[in-house]
Amino acid sequence: MEAAIFGLVGTLLGGVITIVVAYLNGQKDLTLKRLEFDVQRNESERAERAAQRERRLERYAAFLGAYRQVQGSVVDIVLLMQDRPEGWSTTIGEIVDSPEFCTAIGRLNDGAAWVALLCRETRAAELASRLSGAHDSLFEELRRAKTAAVSGEAIDAGKIASRRNEADSCFEELLGILRREMSVA
Repeated sequence: MEAAIFGLVGTLLGGVITIVVAYLNGQKDLTLKRLEFDVQRNESERAERAAQRERRLERYAAFLGAYRQVQGSVVDIVLLMQDRPEGWSTTIGEIVDSPEFCTAIGRLNDGAAWVALLCRETRAAELASRLSGAHDSLFEELRRAKTAAVSGEAIDAGKIASRRNEADSCFEELLGILRREMSVA
């Protein structure tokens, strides 16, 4: 009889141990699945942040490239107005009307808007707006200078230089903000 009781107790104890082991294995599997899910979520979030950073970099690069291209054209226009070689006014018209220049102006304006939206520093939006205004003033001054030059009047190179310096100053400050942001992001 004693052997039967020990057998029954052993069977019960074995069943309880089996249930506890099954429960612990289930908890372990559940924990592993949670960890696997967390790892996948973290990788997904990291990939999304990297993609967002890359999109911001592309927008900033397009803006910076467009700015440099437009400024190069402005320098060419100013030199043509100052030197007045044969056919200079036609050449200026060709520069301003060229698809490359128009595309650069469009990219510059789009880029300034994207910089204002994407940049974390609030000062960037103000500088982007100032830069846009400075370019508007510069192009207005260039238009006046071209009209004056065509009619044989003197060109006020000081005003053009002042407008260029204003745009360059805004650009350099904005560039510093973008550099800081991209080194932190």
